[in-house]
Amino acid sequence: SGPGGFGNTNQNPSISPMSPAQAGTYTLVVVDANGCTGSVTKAVAVNPLPTPTIAPAGPFCIDNSSAQTLVPSSPGGTFSGNGITSGSAGTFVPSSVGAAGTTTITYTYTDQNGCTGTGTSDIVINPLPAANISGGPFTGCSPLIVTLSSDPGMSSSVWSFGDGASATDLGTGGITHTYSSTGTYDVTLTNTLNGCTATATQPAYVTVAPDPVADFSVRDLELKVFDPTVYITNQSTGAVSYSWDFGDAAGTSTAVDPTY
Repeated sequence: SGPGGFGNTNQNPSISPMSPAQAGTYTLVVVDANGCTGSVTKAVAVNPLPTPTIAPAGPFCIDNSSAQTLVPSSPGGTFSGNGITSGSAGTFVPSSVGAAGTTTITYTYTDQNGCTGTGTSDIVINPLPAANISGGPFTGCSPLIVTLSSDPGMSSSVWSFGDGASATDLGTGGITHTYSSTGTYDVTLTNTLNGCTATATQPAYVTVAPDPVADFSVRDLELKVFDPTVYITNQSTGAVSYSWDFGDAAGTSTAVDPTY
Protein backbone atom coordinates (compact mmCIF):
# COMPACT_ATOMS: atom_id res chain seq x y z
CA SER A 1 0.00 0.00 0.00
CA GLY A 2 1.07 3.61 -0.49
CA PRO A 3 0.09 7.20 -1.20
CA GLY A 4 -2.61 8.10 -3.67
CA GLY A 5 -4.56 4.91 -2.99
CA PHE A 6 -1.83 2.61 -4.25
CA GLY A 7 -2.42 -1.03 -3.52
CA ASN A 8 -0.96 -4.20 -5.03
CA THR A 9 -0.70 -7.92 -4.17
CA ASN A 10 2.12 -8.79 -6.59
CA GLN A 11 5.44 -9.87 -5.15
CA ASN A 12 7.35 -7.15 -7.01
CA PRO A 13 4.93 -4.39 -7.98
CA SER A 14 5.76 -1.24 -9.93
CA ILE A 15 4.58 2.20 -9.02
CA SER A 16 5.41 3.60 -12.48
CA PRO A 17 1.93 2.94 -13.95
CA MET A 18 0.62 5.63 -11.61
CA SER A 19 0.28 8.95 -13.39
CA PRO A 20 2.55 10.24 -12.13
CA ALA A 21 4.23 7.93 -9.64
CA GLN A 22 3.81 9.52 -6.22
CA ALA A 23 6.47 10.03 -3.61
CA GLY A 24 5.77 9.03 -0.03
CA THR A 25 5.90 6.11 2.40
CA TYR A 26 5.05 2.66 1.04
CA THR A 27 4.23 -0.28 3.31
CA LEU A 28 4.75 -3.98 2.60
CA VAL A 29 2.87 -6.55 4.70
CA VAL A 30 3.80 -10.24 4.25
CA VAL A 31 2.09 -13.40 5.58
CA ASP A 32 3.93 -16.69 5.99
CA ALA A 33 2.58 -20.24 5.84
CA ASN A 34 1.74 -20.12 9.52
CA GLY A 35 -0.42 -17.04 9.14
CA CYS A 36 2.14 -14.85 10.83
CA THR A 37 2.63 -11.33 9.45
CA GLY A 38 5.51 -8.91 9.16
CA SER A 39 5.73 -5.41 7.70
CA VAL A 40 8.26 -2.87 6.53
CA THR A 41 7.97 0.69 5.32
CA LYS A 42 10.10 2.62 2.84
CA ALA A 43 10.15 6.28 1.93
CA VAL A 44 10.20 6.65 -1.88
CA ALA A 45 11.36 9.84 -3.60
CA VAL A 46 10.05 10.48 -7.15
CA ASN A 47 12.18 13.00 -8.97
CA PRO A 48 10.68 14.96 -11.87
CA LEU A 49 12.19 14.73 -15.33
CA PRO A 50 14.24 17.77 -16.31
CA THR A 51 12.71 20.00 -19.00
CA PRO A 52 15.67 21.51 -20.82
CA THR A 53 15.17 24.19 -23.45
CA ILE A 54 17.28 25.74 -26.21
CA ALA A 55 17.52 29.50 -26.59
CA PRO A 56 15.94 30.68 -29.87
CA ALA A 57 18.40 30.92 -32.76
CA GLY A 58 18.12 32.11 -36.34
CA PRO A 59 16.73 32.39 -38.84
CA PHE A 60 19.83 31.74 -40.92
CA CYS A 61 20.59 31.80 -44.64
CA ILE A 62 21.29 28.51 -46.39
CA ASP A 63 24.73 29.73 -47.51
CA ASN A 64 25.82 30.61 -43.96
CA SER A 65 28.82 28.37 -43.27
CA SER A 66 29.88 29.92 -39.96
CA ALA A 67 29.46 27.83 -36.81
CA GLN A 68 26.68 28.99 -34.48
CA THR A 69 26.74 28.01 -30.79
CA LEU A 70 23.34 26.95 -29.45
CA VAL A 71 22.65 27.80 -25.81
CA PRO A 72 20.75 25.30 -23.58
CA SER A 73 18.98 26.14 -20.33
CA SER A 74 21.01 23.47 -18.53
CA PRO A 75 24.56 22.93 -19.78
CA GLY A 76 26.11 19.48 -19.88
CA GLY A 77 23.73 17.69 -22.22
CA THR A 78 23.97 16.58 -25.83
CA PHE A 79 22.64 18.23 -28.99
CA SER A 80 21.48 16.23 -31.99
CA GLY A 81 19.82 16.99 -35.30
CA ASN A 82 20.56 18.02 -38.86
CA GLY A 83 23.25 20.70 -38.96
CA ILE A 84 24.81 19.86 -35.59
CA THR A 85 28.59 19.48 -35.98
CA SER A 86 29.42 18.99 -32.29
CA GLY A 87 26.85 17.39 -30.02
CA SER A 88 28.65 18.35 -26.83
CA ALA A 89 29.55 21.93 -27.78
CA GLY A 90 26.23 22.63 -29.48
CA THR A 91 27.77 24.01 -32.68
CA PHE A 92 25.39 24.33 -35.58
CA VAL A 93 26.37 25.15 -39.19
CA PRO A 94 23.35 26.35 -41.24
CA SER A 95 24.82 25.46 -44.63
CA SER A 96 25.33 21.85 -43.55
CA VAL A 97 21.55 21.39 -43.18
CA GLY A 98 21.48 21.00 -46.96
CA ALA A 99 18.11 22.54 -47.77
CA ALA A 100 16.06 25.55 -46.79
CA GLY A 101 13.13 25.07 -44.45
CA THR A 102 12.71 24.28 -40.75
CA THR A 103 15.08 21.87 -39.01
CA THR A 104 14.46 20.52 -35.51
CA ILE A 105 17.30 20.35 -33.00
CA THR A 106 16.98 18.08 -29.94
CA TYR A 107 18.78 18.62 -26.65
CA THR A 108 19.05 15.70 -24.23
CA TYR A 109 20.01 16.39 -20.62
CA THR A 110 20.48 14.09 -17.62
CA ASP A 111 20.34 15.72 -14.18
CA GLN A 112 22.13 14.85 -10.94
CA ASN A 113 19.32 12.42 -10.04
CA GLY A 114 19.91 10.38 -13.18
CA CYS A 115 16.68 11.61 -14.75
CA THR A 116 16.75 12.40 -18.46
CA GLY A 117 14.65 14.95 -20.35
CA THR A 118 14.68 16.39 -23.84
CA GLY A 119 13.93 19.76 -25.35
CA THR A 120 13.58 20.77 -28.98
CA SER A 121 13.99 23.95 -31.01
CA ASP A 122 12.90 24.63 -34.58
CA ILE A 123 15.44 26.65 -36.57
CA VAL A 124 14.39 28.34 -39.80
CA ILE A 125 16.82 28.18 -42.73
CA ASN A 126 15.94 30.74 -45.40
CA PRO A 127 16.73 30.10 -49.08
CA LEU A 128 18.75 32.49 -51.18
CA PRO A 129 16.61 34.86 -53.24
CA ALA A 130 16.42 34.63 -57.00
CA ALA A 131 18.66 36.98 -58.97
CA ASN A 132 17.69 37.13 -62.63
CA ILE A 133 18.57 39.98 -64.97
CA SER A 134 16.35 40.48 -67.99
CA GLY A 135 15.42 43.18 -70.46
CA GLY A 136 18.48 43.05 -72.70
CA PRO A 137 21.08 42.69 -74.01
CA PHE A 138 21.17 46.25 -75.27
CA THR A 139 23.03 47.91 -78.10
CA GLY A 140 22.60 51.49 -79.22
CA CYS A 141 23.98 54.96 -79.54
CA SER A 142 24.70 57.42 -76.78
CA PRO A 143 22.71 58.40 -74.81
CA LEU A 144 21.40 54.85 -74.47
CA ILE A 145 18.46 54.48 -72.09
CA VAL A 146 17.95 50.91 -70.84
CA THR A 147 15.29 49.40 -68.60
CA LEU A 148 16.53 46.44 -66.57
CA SER A 149 14.20 43.96 -64.89
CA SER A 150 14.62 41.50 -62.04
CA ASP A 151 12.55 39.48 -59.61
CA PRO A 152 9.91 41.58 -57.78
CA GLY A 153 9.22 41.40 -54.08
CA MET A 154 12.81 41.74 -52.88
CA SER A 155 13.73 43.74 -49.79
CA SER A 156 16.19 45.54 -52.05
CA SER A 157 17.85 45.12 -55.44
CA VAL A 158 21.21 46.83 -55.88
CA TRP A 159 22.22 47.38 -59.49
CA SER A 160 25.77 48.04 -60.67
CA PHE A 161 25.65 49.25 -64.26
CA GLY A 162 29.33 48.79 -65.10
CA ASP A 163 29.95 52.44 -65.91
CA GLY A 164 30.72 53.43 -62.33
CA ALA A 165 27.09 54.12 -61.45
CA SER A 166 24.81 52.08 -59.20
CA ALA A 167 21.27 52.34 -57.87
CA THR A 168 18.92 50.58 -55.47
CA ASP A 169 15.45 49.36 -56.36
CA LEU A 170 13.21 48.64 -53.37
CA GLY A 171 11.30 45.62 -54.54
CA THR A 172 9.63 46.86 -57.72
CA GLY A 173 11.67 44.56 -59.97
CA GLY A 174 12.78 47.16 -62.51
CA ILE A 175 15.03 50.16 -62.99
CA THR A 176 16.08 52.55 -65.79
CA HIS A 177 19.59 53.82 -66.46
CA THR A 178 21.14 56.08 -69.08
CA TYR A 179 24.56 55.26 -70.55
CA SER A 180 26.37 58.32 -71.87
CA SER A 181 29.79 56.99 -72.87
CA THR A 182 30.87 54.62 -75.61
CA GLY A 183 31.82 51.15 -74.37
CA THR A 184 30.68 47.67 -73.39
CA TYR A 185 29.41 47.17 -69.84
CA ASP A 186 28.75 44.29 -67.46
CA VAL A 187 25.57 44.53 -65.37
CA THR A 188 25.56 43.13 -61.82
CA LEU A 189 22.54 42.65 -59.57
CA THR A 190 22.45 41.84 -55.84
CA ASN A 191 19.04 40.86 -54.47
CA THR A 192 18.26 40.74 -50.74
CA LEU A 193 15.30 38.96 -49.14
CA ASN A 194 14.87 37.87 -45.50
CA GLY A 195 18.44 38.94 -44.85
CA CYS A 196 19.82 36.59 -47.52
CA THR A 197 21.57 37.85 -50.66
CA ALA A 198 22.26 36.50 -54.13
CA THR A 199 24.33 38.12 -56.89
CA ALA A 200 24.18 37.70 -60.66
CA THR A 201 26.27 39.27 -63.42
CA GLN A 202 25.52 39.56 -67.12
CA PRO A 203 28.82 40.18 -68.91
CA ALA A 204 28.92 42.57 -71.87
CA TYR A 205 25.19 43.17 -71.45
CA VAL A 206 25.14 46.78 -72.66
CA THR A 207 27.06 48.12 -75.64
CA VAL A 208 27.07 51.84 -76.43
CA ALA A 209 28.32 52.20 -79.98
CA PRO A 210 30.32 55.23 -81.11
CA ASP A 211 28.53 57.68 -83.39
CA PRO A 212 29.60 57.51 -87.04
CA VAL A 213 31.57 60.46 -88.44
CA ALA A 214 30.04 62.15 -91.50
CA ASP A 215 32.56 63.75 -93.88
CA PHE A 216 33.04 64.23 -97.59
CA SER A 217 34.93 66.25 -100.16
CA VAL A 218 33.86 67.74 -103.52
CA ARG A 219 36.16 67.66 -106.51
CA ASP A 220 35.02 71.02 -107.95
CA LEU A 221 33.38 73.63 -105.78
CA GLU A 222 32.63 75.84 -108.82
CA LEU A 223 30.80 74.26 -111.74
CA LYS A 224 30.48 75.40 -115.36
CA VAL A 225 27.18 75.67 -117.14
CA PHE A 226 28.28 73.23 -119.84
CA ASP A 227 29.62 70.78 -117.19
CA PRO A 228 27.31 71.09 -114.14
CA THR A 229 28.09 67.68 -112.60
CA VAL A 230 29.45 67.57 -109.05
CA TYR A 231 31.68 64.62 -108.00
CA ILE A 232 31.63 63.75 -104.30
CA THR A 233 34.06 61.54 -102.34
CA ASN A 234 32.60 60.06 -99.17
CA GLN A 235 35.11 60.30 -96.30
CA SER A 236 32.76 59.16 -93.52
CA THR A 237 33.77 56.51 -90.97
CA GLY A 238 31.72 54.02 -88.98
CA ALA A 239 28.66 54.26 -91.26
CA VAL A 240 26.70 51.59 -93.09
CA SER A 241 24.16 53.76 -94.90
CA TYR A 242 24.07 57.28 -96.30
CA SER A 243 21.46 59.91 -96.99
CA TRP A 244 22.57 62.82 -99.21
CA ASP A 245 20.75 66.11 -99.69
CA PHE A 246 22.14 68.29 -102.47
CA GLY A 247 20.40 71.42 -101.24
CA ASP A 248 18.17 72.21 -104.22
CA ALA A 249 15.01 70.59 -102.81
CA ALA A 250 14.96 67.86 -105.47
CA GLY A 251 18.38 66.30 -105.15
CA THR A 252 18.91 63.33 -102.83
CA SER A 253 20.92 60.10 -102.95
CA THR A 254 21.79 57.04 -100.88
CA ALA A 255 24.93 56.15 -102.86
CA VAL A 256 28.31 55.91 -101.15
CA ASP A 257 30.06 58.37 -103.54
CA PRO A 258 27.31 60.10 -105.48
CA THR A 259 27.53 62.36 -108.50
CA TYR A 260 24.85 64.95 -109.13
